[in-house]
Amino acid sequence: MSNSDSAKYLTLLLMVYPSFFAFNYTLLSEQIFVLLLLAGLLVFQKYHNPFLLGFFIGASTYFRPHGFIMLLSFYLYLIISLLVKKRSFKIFLQESLLISLGVSVIISPWIYRNYKAFHKIIPMSAVGGANLAVGNNPYLVTGGFVDLYSLLPDSVIIKYHLNSRNDVIRDDGFRQLALDYIRSNPKAFLFNGFKKIKETMFKDTSIIDHWLQKGGYLKRILQMIAQIMMVLITIFGLAHLFKGKPPGEYGQLVKIFIVLYLLTIAVV
Repeated sequence: MSNSDSAKYLTLLLMVYPSFFAFNYTLLSEQIFVLLLLAGLLVFQKYHNPFLLGFFIGASTYFRPHGFIMLLSFYLYLIISLLVKKRSFKIFLQESLLISLGVSVIISPWIYRNYKAFHKIIPMSAVGGANLAVGNNPYLVTGGFVDLYSLLPDSVIIKYHLNSRNDVIRDDGFRQLALDYIRSNPKAFLFNGFKKIKETMFKDTSIIDHWLQKGGYLKRILQMIAQIMMVLITIFGLAHLFKGKPPGEYGQLVKIFIVLYLLTIAVV
């Protein structure tokens, strides 16, 4: 199978992946997030426009905060180009600043809004701590949000203020819970990411269960299809990553981008 074939099959599977529809039946955030990420890659690869790259990736963070982490792939690419390909430091600095400017233009209004509302600098949404705690706490390591509250002891909820009505305070509590666990279990943290990918991407179809609460056989069929499709998506994605070379000068960038995307799922 050629590299272009694996990309086509992967795109087709993502278009009809049941969990995407179940999770995004209101805002379609996952589809728009992926669209904006790909738009950023396109304008950088085809038109080499660092400002628009930053603008599109910054826009993606309005739908999924993971976009901030994905920015690292572009900065890493520029660093590699500077050190390995011996590009001039002036170009490196210019492109880095243009990417940062593009991001700043699109997200600064929301950061200002958050500061006025919460008196604290919050780049996007207050869910980073909860995401980190999902895969890093001593009571639950499944990668699913549905059971996060129900399996935490009352003493932990009170200690970390997880019952607060203030989103920022509650998310700070989740973050502290996760960091306390990581400090005490650094080795477990390294392996929990892989477990979270497995549980979230391959086994957790609870969002479909929530979506179709009275779906009966249809619900079970969709859950089974979602699990099979995720295995296929992973196979085609890995084939695209390791088989052959992505076209053009930016093949290295694409590979860094894919690896960081998987690490994003694992860590947050």
